[in-house]
Amino acid sequence: MAEVLGGTLFTTLNAATWLPISWLACWGLAALHDWHTQTFPAWLSWIGLSLALWGHSPVVWLIVVFINSLINWLWSRWSVPTIGNGDLEFFLSYGLMWGLTAMAHWLLLAASLALIINQRTTQLAFIPYLLISALFWWLMAS
Repeated sequence: MAEVLGGTLFTTLNAATWLPISWLACWGLAALHDWHTQTFPAWLSWIGLSLALWGHSPVVWLIVVFINSLINWLWSRWSVPTIGNGDLEFFLSYGLMWGLTAMAHWLLLAASLALIINQRTTQLAFIPYLLISALFWWLMAS
């Protein structure tokens, strides 16, 4: 059954569908990890960025690797960060995937959800809210 389902899935998917699904799955894993520990492995960010960069020129790849490395370098030297570096990496990845206008809508919905659902005034895992918003906008566009 698993082979039939997997074979059907992979023969019907094309780049237009498998790329966003893979990207969402990668960030879904990061969201689960962030929800439980408020951290996630850095390799998830690099996979998400690689998927978002699919089809971009090598120059864009170099710029994004530089920006992501700079985010991590600056974040590690920030004494009291008010946002996680994973959130910043997710912003970069989402912007590459869908553009700045879509990113504004996505971020507004995620922040609104976080404010409505989360009543804490301490740190919160924001990536799950970002993922819910990304899923919503992806389903609306499909």
